[in-house]
Amino acid sequence: DLVGLLRAGPTREEGGAGFTTDVPPDLQVRGPRSGDPEDAWRLSREPDELPSFALAQLVCTFSASLADGGPVLLGGPDDDRVLSYPCTQELRTRPEAGLTAGASV
Repeated sequence: DLVGLLRAGPTREEGGAGFTTDVPPDLQVRGPRSGDPEDAWRLSREPDELPSFALAQLVCTFSASLADGGPVLLGGPDDDRVLSYPCTQELRTRPEAGLTAGASV
C-alpha cells in the first residue's frame, strides 16, 4: 500500500538522510466512482486541500508505480471532477507547483 507507506513516514535510515512526509496520517485513497476514468483515484480530501508537498509526494509516488510513469488521475471525496496530475521535473523540485498542476481529464 503506497499511501500507507507515505502516511507512516520515512524509515529511520530515510529520516537520517533528510526524507520527510507531509501526507496526512488520516488520508484515505479509494478507487474510481461511477463515471470516473477506470484508473482514477478518489482521496478522502480534495487534492488542493492537501499540503503542496503531500500532493507532490502522492502524484510522483503513484506515477512511478504506473507502467508508463504517466499522469495520475485524482479527485476528492465529493462528486467534483477528476484531474490529471503529471509528475514533472517542476513538481519534483518545486512541490508547491502541485497546487496548480491538475488539468481536466
